[in-house]
Amino acid sequence: MDAVIETRGLTKRYGGFAALDDVSISVRRGEIFGLVGDNGAGKSTLFKLLCGLAFPTEGEMRLFGAHERGEVERQRARIGCIIESPGFYPQLSIEKNLECCRIQKGVPGKDAVARLLDAVELGHAKSRRCKDLSMGMKQRLGLAMALMGEPEVLILDEPVNGLDPSGIVEMRTFLQQLNREGNTIVLITHDNSIAVRAQRIIRLQDGRIIYDGPSDDPRAVVQPSEAGEGDTL
Repeated sequence: MDAVIETRGLTKRYGGFAALDDVSISVRRGEIFGLVGDNGAGKSTLFKLLCGLAFPTEGEMRLFGAHERGEVERQRARIGCIIESPGFYPQLSIEKNLECCRIQKGVPGKDAVARLLDAVELGHAKSRRCKDLSMGMKQRLGLAMALMGEPEVLILDEPVNGLDPSGIVEMRTFLQQLNREGNTIVLITHDNSIAVRAQRIIRLQDGRIIYDGPSDDPRAVVQPSEAGEGDTL
């Protein structure tokens, strides 16, 4: 399988602090790839670099084989991202928020909104204002926004954050379905119930890779004894 995302020696420093230090990863087309670690391990920094929300201090990043900055930016149109707390217009309805996303991304055809609402099972609630939504519904809307434009790769930051147990099961099932339909999925999380659904996992600690291998290896995920107070495991 060819790589859709590659980094080589990727480093991000803020002053003298290295939030990400010499990180090299390769995400293969069609796989579910897990990026795990405790809070402060460097996961969010790598997410920002992959999604173009920040730029590396050192190292190289390739998207679909492209590595020149201008070409990398063009290739990002093939990637959908969802951040831990997606931003919405709180006074607008679910449907109107998704329509704004469609226009912003330049996706033709208003039927794209209806299709995505059905896909994430929000069609019945399309008129509800976002300020009144549960956390689970907000996560589903964020996922619909990430799917706008039919991206080939999804990068999801803490996709089950704030969900109850049934919501977590539903999200896992939906992500597995998307993967079966051909989407490459990158899961950035410290939640074991999501991480173990990946075929391959990279674990970060203090900005560096400490594990790269299959998800069924005990070293792949954060162990309960290692989790700090307040971590969700």
